Amino acid sequence: MDQTVAVAVITAGAAVSASSLTSWITLRNARQQVEQQLLLAREERAERRSTEHRAARRDAYARFLSEATSAAAMISQARQHEISEELFQSRCAAASDSLTLVFQAGALVLIEDPAEMTEAVRQVRSTLQSELDAARAVREQTGTADAVREAGEQRQIAVGTMIAVARAALAADAESR
Repeated sequence: MDQTVAVAVITAGAAVSASSLTSWITLRNARQQVEQQLLLAREERAERRSTEHRAARRDAYARFLSEATSAAAMISQARQHEISEELFQSRCAAASDSLTLVFQAGALVLIEDPAEMTEAVRQVRSTLQSELDAARAVREQTGTADAVREAGEQRQIAVGTMIAVARAALAADAESR
């Protein structure tokens, strides 16, 4: 009987040890899976935040450039020759209103973007204002058509520079991911 009890105790001990070992291995594997899932979830969240940030930046650039293009069109309409004073004043007012929208859109760009964009946005806004001022000066016969043309060229250069800086900023943002 003693042998039977000994065999039973040894068998029970082996079963308990095997069960404990199996439970420990299962627990370790489950912990590793949870850690891996947490890591993947963090990476996915970071990727999503980066994508959303890039989209917000791209949208801010697009809005700013769209408003700048609209303002330039309004200024161009105000520059037309042989229009009445009333129509000229109306178009200048519309151009000024459009410039207000450019300033608002520029603020969004400055919030979303790196320092390189600050100068590009400032330059676009400044050249648009200069172009409108030059158009008014021609109308008041205190400026020349050449000054208006030069202001328009400067605006085009500033917009081109802003586009290049925006592309570079978006490309750098994409590479950092």
